[in-house]
Amino acid sequence: AFDREVRAPLSRVGIPFAFTLGNHDASPRSPRDRREAAAYWAAHVPPLAFVDRAAFPFRFSFTLGGGAVFVASLDASGPDVSAAQREWLSAQLASPAARAAGARLVVGHLPLAGVSAEKNRPGEVLRAPGPLRQVMEAGGVLAYVHGHHAAFYPARLGRLNVLSAGGIGGRDYVGHPGTA
Repeated sequence: AFDREVRAPLSRVGIPFAFTLGNHDASPRSPRDRREAAAYWAAHVPPLAFVDRAAFPFRFSFTLGGGAVFVASLDASGPDVSAAQREWLSAQLASPAARAAGARLVVGHLPLAGVSAEKNRPGEVLRAPGPLRQVMEAGGVLAYVHGHHAAFYPARLGRLNVLSAGGIGGRDYVGHPGTA
């Protein structure tokens, strides 16, 4: 259904599609889902200006607008972002492509902090997000964009802008019933 309703129509009209995998696509607890996601995206690599796609589709980076925007997609489909992945991100943010870009964005599925009431618990947010946030701040990231909580909310953590993308069936904000 995803291919029929989303990827193929965008591809037919020449609109590139970038993504970050989530827990329903490629949970670290489901090796089969991860194999299926890898096989699907290997057959449908989007026409992006990749900087690094060695671990595609789980993590990759690319530029947009002739290099004006640098984007890194993390494997944040589960609550742990490994030290190896933080090192990869740090290297990506120090790359010539990232340094030349006017804006650097990082996308990942789980948030750095709870946004929606129903999802504000362990396993639904990144565990120990401080080191990852420090990498993004040191790398001059404009914003970390995430999903999962289905609650639109722009925020700031330290020097990092954070954008919680809304979703179908939005949820109440933490501590604010009735805000969905």
